[in-house]
Amino acid sequence: MNDKKNKILICIPHFGDKNRKYFLRCLEEYNRFKKYEVNCILLLTDKSIDVSVFPNIQFSVHFYDLGIKHNLALKHRELMAKEKGKFDYYLYMEDDILLTEEVFDFWITEQNSLPEGFACGVLRYEQKIGSSYKYLLDTHPAHSVHRGGFSIFKNDLFLKEKRYLEPYNIHQGCYMLTSDMFKKVLESDRKSTRLNSSHVSES
Repeated sequence: MNDKKNKILICIPHFGDKNRKYFLRCLEEYNRFKKYEVNCILLLTDKSIDVSVFPNIQFSVHFYDLGIKHNLALKHRELMAKEKGKFDYYLYMEDDILLTEEVFDFWITEQNSLPEGFACGVLRYEQKIGSSYKYLLDTHPAHSVHRGGFSIFKNDLFLKEKRYLEPYNIHQGCYMLTSDMFKKVLESDRKSTRLNSSHVSES
């Protein structure tokens, strides 16, 4: 019996402490993963975070000055590129995106069922405490202008007898790639081994 777990690398930038409770909640969720070996690269501006309270995660922590501001989100590129071939899955997540193991399992199933050349994304939603109403923040028609659109969805596709929707807004605050997909992203950048923003929807 093979008990070897697939390895995930998750990169998360966390600026200041504004999203601290959400950030810690996300780490708590990754710490609960049972089927995978979870490794996190954290990009931080605050040295007060105690990662030892998440014993099921292997951490690599990098600190930056507050003056880096929005550029903190770009720093994951070279760090992740150095890890090519070492993991089964490569994830970039903003610090307030909660990903459960169940959703990740579902993403793997869907990604594996897609034809080569297609990448399965996610549709984020937000909820207010005490409310069951879900806000689909990525589907506002105003986002479509970045790709020359005027509505919510750009394409309605049927692939292998399944229906998929492509939104005009491809900014998801995250990306999830298999090892093979990650290698193709790196190889498609002719200039260096960095992740190229023209091929990845985030940062």
